Amino acid sequence: MVILPAQEKDAALLREICLKSKAYWNYPREWMDQLSHSAIITSESINRDIVCKIMHENETLGWYRLITESSNGALLEDLWVLPDAIGRGIGRMLFEHMLEQAHSGGFTAVELDADPHA
Repeated sequence: MVILPAQEKDAALLREICLKSKAYWNYPREWMDQLSHSAIITSESINRDIVCKIMHENETLGWYRLITESSNGALLEDLWVLPDAIGRGIGRMLFEHMLEQAHSGGFTAVELDADPHA
């Protein structure tokens, strides 16, 4: 497995991974409806923030977005793993990679924006 920076062209795929991952946890229909009507991830946010994806062979299994342009410090806004890949350590790999990215950017702490099942 390899973790790579996401590219603008990945936005639709990353959005789909988010929706599939959130649906896996059986969140209320209202939450899913609200999420499905939001952009989630855009080419602009991919260019602005630290967005990385984890690949196995030619398949993207998950991704994260670290926002570093905040006056409050670094914020982990997204971390999603495909349902079929949950339980294989992929989330942990993404999280550890995100921490390395934050540290290399000079941050000593990361705020988490997390759902109840995160």
